Amino acid sequence: METKRYPLTEEIDGVNGYVEIAGGHQRFVMENGRKIAHSAFMLSGMDEIFFPDSLEKIGNMAFMHCRKLKTIHFGSNIKTIGDMAFLGCESLNSVVLPDSVKTIGVFSFPYVDEMTVGHMPEGLMCAFVSHADEIRRGSAYTVKLNVGDSNILIPKNTVSITAAGMQRLAERYLDNEEQKGLLFQHAVNKKYRVMCAAEMYAAYTKNEGAKEFLKENGKDAILYLSENVPLLARLLRDDVFGRDAVGEAFDVVQSGNGNTMLKAYLLQSLHDGDAEKDVQNIQLSI
Repeated sequence: METKRYPLTEEIDGVNGYVEIAGGHQRFVMENGRKIAHSAFMLSGMDEIFFPDSLEKIGNMAFMHCRKLKTIHFGSNIKTIGDMAFLGCESLNSVVLPDSVKTIGVFSFPYVDEMTVGHMPEGLMCAFVSHADEIRRGSAYTVKLNVGDSNILIPKNTVSITAAGMQRLAERYLDNEEQKGLLFQHAVNKKYRVMCAAEMYAAYTKNEGAKEFLKENGKDAILYLSENVPLLARLLRDDVFGRDAVGEAFDVVQSGNGNTMLKAYLLQSLHDGDAEKDVQNIQLSI
């Protein structure tokens, strides 16, 4: 496989490095420099970035809309990540931040599903929490925040609490499975609360609050969760929803052009785990 290397042009002030292209992949390797300027690499086609230990600050919107970007390797001395630094990087699903980070700008990592940090730096929640009634960002409705040996799920879209308030709750509930599983209550609307509650229940088995909320919303919760059939199947196996709610949801799905596998799981749940009616056999009869 041929690898081509292109040095950065001089117009990118204060940054030395190169772009390496091989097999359709672009790697940006920054060799030295303390700061990346505002909007410096906006709309670039890179899918992997290597930052040096010399880098201390990433400017606002520096890598905005780098839609192919999947992996970032931070140096050990990065201190500041600017506002919207990685906004629009839709392929960037997970980030590991070094302990050196002190300040993170607003909406700097809005698409991540998982973030790993040694501590919670100033503005951490602002990096991915929005207060707008938006469509889902990333593959989940929550961000899995790993802090040391603990983790907590944070709703990406909230309405009843500020990002700073959410950070205080996250710090307080980080090691309390029952309490941290209730953060779904702050999600922006009913659908988000259902989706967040489902993700939190699946992650924290002691979360009776999330389970009760899902049961109370019955049919509506099942229909919202139809966009994530594997997660819904987990909840059905745990008998989270009442039989009446499952029946009502099945009737709605059956009357439309619903997912065949979804119908099979709902019908299997109505059969109360009859050993002679597994999902594959039920699916054939639909």
